[in-house]
Amino acid sequence: MVIELRKPHAETGGVLYLVTLPDDRTEPFKPCDPRLPPVRLLDLREIQSDKERGWTKLILTMQPDASFDLKYEYPAKN
Repeated sequence: MVIELRKPHAETGGVLYLVTLPDDRTEPFKPCDPRLPPVRLLDLREIQSDKERGWTKLILTMQPDASFDLKYEYPAKN
């Protein structure tokens, strides 16, 4: 899942759900409740430090064994 925000601390943005197939191609998919995961991930900002919560892109990768990885991207500093 990829969440992209137009600016740091935005309350809304774009969400893209993808699944990686055995041949490494990706395809979009629609989860049962497409609104819930992004809301929960945006809520995580409440426990992040001020420095960390200014992200504009979050990438959540989940593995078949239920492990996961969260990566954040931040806007370029001027």
